[in-house]
Amino acid sequence: MQETSAANLLCRDASREKTRFPISFRSSGAAEKLGPRQTPCFPERYRRPLRSLFGNLSTLLCVLGLGLGLWNQPKVFAQQPASAPARTLVSWGAYGPAWSPAFLVPAGLTGVTAIAVGYQHTLALKPDGTVVAWGGNDYSQTNVPAGLTGVVAIAAGAGHSVALKSNGEVVAWGDNSSRQSQIPTWLSGTETVAIAAGSSHTVALNRDGTVTAWGANDRGQTTIPAGLVGVVAIAAGGQNTVALKSDGTVLMWGDTFSGDRNIVPSGLTGVTAIAEGNFRTVALKKDGTVVAWGVSTNVPAGLSEVVAVAVGSEHILALKSNGTVVAWGDNRYGQTDVPPGLGGVIAISAGFDSSLALVANGPRVALAKPQIVNGFVVGATMTDYGSGYVSAPAVTIGGGGGTGATATATVVNGAVTSLKIVDSGSGYNSETTIAIEPPPIPPRRAVAMAQVVNGFVVGINVSDTGFGYQAPPVVRVTGGGGSGATARATVENGKVTGITINESGSGYTSTPTVSIASPPFPEQLHIEVSKVRVRINVVLGRKYLLEASPDLRVWSPAGAAFVANDENIVQEFDVDSVGRYFRINQVP
Repeated sequence: MQETSAANLLCRDASREKTRFPISFRSSGAAEKLGPRQTPCFPERYRRPLRSLFGNLSTLLCVLGLGLGLWNQPKVFAQQPASAPARTLVSWGAYGPAWSPAFLVPAGLTGVTAIAVGYQHTLALKPDGTVVAWGGNDYSQTNVPAGLTGVVAIAAGAGHSVALKSNGEVVAWGDNSSRQSQIPTWLSGTETVAIAAGSSHTVALNRDGTVTAWGANDRGQTTIPAGLVGVVAIAAGGQNTVALKSDGTVLMWGDTFSGDRNIVPSGLTGVTAIAEGNFRTVALKKDGTVVAWGVSTNVPAGLSEVVAVAVGSEHILALKSNGTVVAWGDNRYGQTDVPPGLGGVIAISAGFDSSLALVANGPRVALAKPQIVNGFVVGATMTDYGSGYVSAPAVTIGGGGGTGATATATVVNGAVTSLKIVDSGSGYNSETTIAIEPPPIPPRRAVAMAQVVNGFVVGINVSDTGFGYQAPPVVRVTGGGGSGATARATVENGKVTGITINESGSGYTSTPTVSIASPPFPEQLHIEVSKVRVRINVVLGRKYLLEASPDLRVWSPAGAAFVANDENIVQEFDVDSVGRYFRINQVP
């Protein structure tokens, strides 16, 4: 069906419940009939399966069939050019003709601090508080409002986008069919500190620990439980809303289609982060383990050291403390096929059938797979060249029941370009692994941005945790027209994991600067000379030419030739312009 520009969806024949048939949708949204008695899945709004799930029986049958649809989409990894100087966005998953715009990272996009993926569009937050959006734009969800600045958080729904500004203002654009992009008048003046976007509803966390929600409410997703207070984090999924309370417990409300889906596991406590998808919820506990409930949420055995979680339509992502990503769940479009060697990840986001990772360019461990023939290690294939190596790392070949194999590494421009097998050993099998010593990680200063509401500093978001901290660094809040704000940092495993406000200060009219002290480093004295005074002793009446050089190799005139009218001549020069070495020559 080459004429179609969207995805193949799967619907159930209304007269034969056990039979499913593919139908296609043109770019106009019209369903193309492929057989008798077939029910179109989403004849008017096929691109919004999350927005109107289960509105009637025919839709219900379609959604049940959708679980087997889109079977021909290829699995492709899309990555920003390697020359990006700051951070890289790596996406994988749905990447067919109708889906690719959402996952083609704009060329040259760097310096991203936060990411959010919707159904077919993506948002990125930059350090200057501006937002970049790309992908599907059928509801203008990627048309970022002109002049939008000062943004500190972003969220993406099925067809709408949401931004939180440093002054507590919430801005939304895109699909507004359920008024999900229409900011409620009662939110004005409220000190919003966090946002979340569901399929067709929007949620805001207020500074006082209460929650505000608006948009679609067909499943009760915007009906806030009476008396709900003490909330510290929020998440929104297809037709559900989740709240994390300060005591580490979780509360959720909205769609109950899947029976016990809305039932938080009994006794669940110690939760530090939450994520919500389509019929599945994930909680991250303070011990680095993950708890998930809902449809198809089996957590991989032994998963630990997790620092962040994200949920798509039917898949789940977990970011580990070592910068790697674990994914599980539906993989029809490769959304759980984490790119080989992906490391250095600092943030994750899951779209409908896609995954996105924000990678900090810097030292990264190299990875390789062994080539085994008849029990001998005959070679190695690099799956990630790594970066930041200053010398050849140690290589260990182990597992697989064999012994004796050794290898050496070659490093070029900081990357492990190849491994050379020195001894093939014997007795190895498919379980054999290669471990390459990690590169040295240099200390890095942490970066953060303040949130201002009604003149008060109400929060500080860490955009780069830094590395190499041995103790909490000093934090200073300056500028912004106000005064009095103070904060303290929390350090775990050498990283600044959070910043707590001590005093909110007052009078801030713009976002103040947050300065975090650098990790410990040896004190050094640097002397820079910008100007040099040259004293010349010459013979009166003779002609001379003064020359200068930056490196004692290339000499250039430091002015025109002159006749000495004094035996002692003094001149000043800018070192950056002429160099720091001088010589005097007598000329005819």
